[in-house]
Amino acid sequence: MDMGIYLQDRWSLGRVTLSMGLRYDQFIGETREGEVLPNRINSGFKYAECSDGMNNPKAGCAGQVQNWKDLSPRVGMAWDVFGNGRTAVKASAARYVAGQQIAVANALSDVYAMGGKPLTAMNVVCFPIKTLDISVLREILTGGLEKMREADVVLVPGKATKFAPSKM
Repeated sequence: MDMGIYLQDRWSLGRVTLSMGLRYDQFIGETREGEVLPNRINSGFKYAECSDGMNNPKAGCAGQVQNWKDLSPRVGMAWDVFGNGRTAVKASAARYVAGQQIAVANALSDVYAMGGKPLTAMNVVCFPIKTLDISVLREILTGGLEKMREADVVLVPGKATKFAPSKM
């Protein structure tokens, strides 16, 4: 189950308007009841739901793999320069739980779902450096690294290359 809640309010003080918000995101990865069909390696088996709700393939049951929660503050300001509503200076800052964190969570979830514990990860990045500022790449990699740290996964050296469109 994924969930996101966003609260925002706005205050006007003369010609300045402040906007502040807070977003809460929750990502719960899980495996569901299922069946592995017989093949040359095994005779097949069925995963039922674990009694404690947690994933445990060795016990032959499925459930919750991880539960990650994030708070993302956001703040914005608009200044009506001449007081006539036609010219404004605007600024904003925010912390986003972007796709890179979900991508890392999904990748780690696959390992947990198979009964493993991820120890290391390698990031291969294709990034359009001619069309996007390097700060965007820094934010993408930082977001992914946060999720790896939460899972106690060590990032090992990877490869970066110039490519369009970006991929992760």
